[in-house]
Amino acid sequence: MAADHLTDWIKWARFTKLRHFVTLADTVERNIAHILQWFTSRLSNRVMEGTSSMIVEIIRRARGFSDVENLISMCYLVSARRRPT
Repeated sequence: MAADHLTDWIKWARFTKLRHFVTLADTVERNIAHILQWFTSRLSNRVMEGTSSMIVEIIRRARGFSDVENLISMCYLVSARRRPT
């Protein structure tokens, strides 16, 4: 069902001949398998994105570390305070 709706939307977007819609339709068509996979697995990259932004913030606050061990220790320390959702 989702595949049918997505395929219909791709056809509609191309029919509009609006450059940005056509580009988006091409992108969606290239990634349609990954998009449809979400409907069965419900997995997303939100945890990884959150972890990445946390590490970037640690680096920004510290203005660099003398060695990588200190960075890793700080990441463990900060992530231990976060509760999983």
